[in-house]
Amino acid sequence: WKKSGHAFAPMLSATIKLGDHTRLFARYTEFKRFPSMYEGTFGFGNHSVAKLFSIPFGRIRYPLKPEHAKNWEVGYIHDLTGLLPKMKKADFRINYFHNKTENVIDRDDNLEFEQFDRQIRSGAELSTRFDTGRVFGSLNVFRSLKNKMCDETFQWSSATEATTDATY
Repeated sequence: WKKSGHAFAPMLSATIKLGDHTRLFARYTEFKRFPSMYEGTFGFGNHSVAKLFSIPFGRIRYPLKPEHAKNWEVGYIHDLTGLLPKMKKADFRINYFHNKTENVIDRDDNLEFEQFDRQIRSGAELSTRFDTGRVFGSLNVFRSLKNKMCDETFQWSSATEATTDATY
């Protein structure tokens, strides 16, 4: 069972320094993830006949394609050491992100690997950190704003109806 492939995954980022303690940033990345050997064959929970013969019948006829993610984020970073001079480090970062992944590899209701057309996720994140030299810590808060899955051929169960949108 031989598989090989290659992909181009660009990344572009920019930062604007607004002052001594503030910055704005934007980042765009792409990512290709090829199916693992486990996902690309039959793994746990796939067809029992295929397991009997150790042949991934479904994967021979319909091989998994690589996942292709297109991600972007924008954010604001503020260094608080100007306000808190005894701190070695003290800052916060707030950002918004939007990720679109095509050919998503996931498991279905039967725990079998399935390939879905696309998934769109977006959200906001707040990250804080401090360091006095003796004590340090951080607090991160994440809010999911959108998590939609789309697939034209997959039969959605009643358990997944509320969290999926097959219309976009």
